[in-house]
Amino acid sequence: MICQVLDPLRAGRPGRYQRWEWATDVGAEWHDVPTGGVVIVEGVSATRQDLSDRWDLTVWVSTPRDVRLKRGLAGDGEAMRQRWLEVWTPEEDAFVADERPAERANFIVGGA
Repeated sequence: MICQVLDPLRAGRPGRYQRWEWATDVGAEWHDVPTGGVVIVEGVSATRQDLSDRWDLTVWVSTPRDVRLKRGLAGDGEAMRQRWLEVWTPEEDAFVADERPAERANFIVGGA
């Protein structure tokens, strides 16, 4: 994200990124990010402390674990349940404990 989108946009050049296909762990189609517009970057780790100087505004969406799991499975499919339970949820919990993104966010909204 940094080299493909953020750095080029900061330099006044278009960015470009490849969507990740989580079910197969491979890159999918490419997307162009033009200059001169609003760019929304989503994802838990988008609020990492080392990226904080790159954002004009941050929003933390506080959502209960059971709701996150339900939504994740709705999008990724039941076949991804173990990955959600054994990898992604523990990684998210560790990130929140270490980075405390809600404390640095400009806005906190409920995701339930």
